[in-house]
Amino acid sequence: MSTRQELATVIIGMVEDIWELFGREDNYQSFIITVRNSMLLTKKGTDWLRQYTNILQKQIIQALASVGETLGYSKEQIPGVFISGVS
Repeated sequence: MSTRQELATVIIGMVEDIWELFGREDNYQSFIITVRNSMLLTKKGTDWLRQYTNILQKQIIQALASVGETLGYSKEQIPGVFISGVS
């Protein structure tokens, strides 16, 4: 990616992909069950869910940070650069 428009296109594509996943009834129901019953999860289940969401967050931040300076953003404007635990 070398332009802000390309970045916007990629982000919109990611949102559309997530929207499509939740558009499937079985995926949506699985997600809702997980959220509603999160208080009933074992520590192992909670740890797995937290680890999965942390990995997803880290991947998104790394992807954005990798193109930030190319697109004209300063290090202070790039997400994740100053967030502890994200590298």
